[in-house]
Amino acid sequence: KGFGEKNLSIGDNSFEVTVTSESGIERVYAIKVTREANSNNYLSSLEVEGYTINPAFNKNILSYTLTVPSNVDSVNIIGTAEVSTSTITGLGVVTLESGVNNFNIDVTSESGESKTYVITITKEASGNNYLSNLTINPGELVPEFNKDTLEYNVHVDNATKIMTITAEKEHPKAVITGDGVKSLVVGSQNFNIDVAAENNVKRTYTINVLR
Repeated sequence: KGFGEKNLSIGDNSFEVTVTSESGIERVYAIKVTREANSNNYLSSLEVEGYTINPAFNKNILSYTLTVPSNVDSVNIIGTAEVSTSTITGLGVVTLESGVNNFNIDVTSESGESKTYVITITKEASGNNYLSNLTINPGELVPEFNKDTLEYNVHVDNATKIMTITAEKEHPKAVITGDGVKSLVVGSQNFNIDVAAENNVKRTYTINVLR
């Protein structure tokens, strides 16, 4: 007894084959099998869902690049190990910041040897330089605020010496200048509210004030 197919674990495995004579005397043969750990730490596939990485995946190429639009906040990295006994970290949904994002996909073989694949994803800077709202106090804008309307008129009485301009940006990474508290002189004056997008493209809203 003791013949047949045996499952092997990593490292030393011991098996016994027992032979019993007709008279009942047993002889035991011992077989020791040492199974080496798999050292394969390659990926068989790597992709960013919905996009094409550059260059095309090759298990021997460790670095890849990809550019996505400014409105993409996250992507899903998918990969498969060449052998099932390897472990992979770095896969799944990742969050993107504007500019360059580096993601490491580490593959560790059964024997503990690691290989790192890197995907560099560049998120384009936003060109959104719109205001989402523009108000003044005191007074009213003519016409009513519309993000596509760049010039407004305001009439205030002689007693109004200070006006507060409040501007809100549509994109969180845009930069507004020119809003705040303004001193008014008698007559006509204008105030420019500049909105610089993340990519530095600027849009200017103008308020013409007649005191």
